[in-house]
Amino acid sequence: MRRRGVERMRRYEEAMEGAIPTSRIAGSGRVEIPGLGEIRVSGSGYISQEEIRIGGSGELPGGLKIGALRAAGSLKVKGKLEIGEGHLSGSARIEGPLRAGELKAAGSLRVEGEAEGERMELSGSSTINGKVELKDSLTSEGSLKILGDLRAGNLIELKGGFDIGGDVSTKIFRAEVRRESRIGGEIKAEEVEIESRRGGRLRVEGIRGESISLEGVICEDVAGGDIYIGEGCELGRVRYRGKIEIHPKAKLRSPPERMKQES
Repeated sequence: MRRRGVERMRRYEEAMEGAIPTSRIAGSGRVEIPGLGEIRVSGSGYISQEEIRIGGSGELPGGLKIGALRAAGSLKVKGKLEIGEGHLSGSARIEGPLRAGELKAAGSLRVEGEAEGERMELSGSSTINGKVELKDSLTSEGSLKILGDLRAGNLIELKGGFDIGGDVSTKIFRAEVRRESRIGGEIKAEEVEIESRRGGRLRVEGIRGESISLEGVICEDVAGGDIYIGEGCELGRVRYRGKIEIHPKAKLRSPPERMKQES
């Protein structure tokens, strides 16, 4: 009988771990999350399993799984975070990996791990110390730093300056480069469009695509179907299958090579 009682208590504790009691906070307060730690709020907050809303300063324990997170002000998450959707404005620091169905962040965002989900919309300064994998899209305006690869199923659109440590792959890649930027690996997309603004330049190891349009790009190896090479480009080897157009002020180390059409 005693063994059965211990087993029932174990199952109860497992079921309760991470359960979030519904609470409201005005001023400052704490809410205990069994097995994870405390939620701390200075300002105002609404806390439930379905949604957490914080205005002011908030600290969350790692390991939370919630439907929605809305925070305006300063937010710190002490470990892994899993949310259905997130709306963050101000300063947010996640001290672990992030999984989010949809994330919108404005201000300063720092993720100390990899990030995955459906889509992300970032503005301001964003740093992700790991790879990023999204089923749909990533849009970013401002400063973006990603330590590893960046992959999105449909669209990657970047405006400002960015530093991506690995490969970038998607269907459509668009970039408006406003200052010195870098991609440590290759861009692989059906459509690649890179524009230079305010003298911004992009250094990238390689570019692969069906339709490629480049400005202000420094790259060793470009290969695709139709290619436009615009002003400010400095390229090594260029291979194309369809049409090619080269701006008079672009620099190529060697003449472009026509590839055989695939049968």
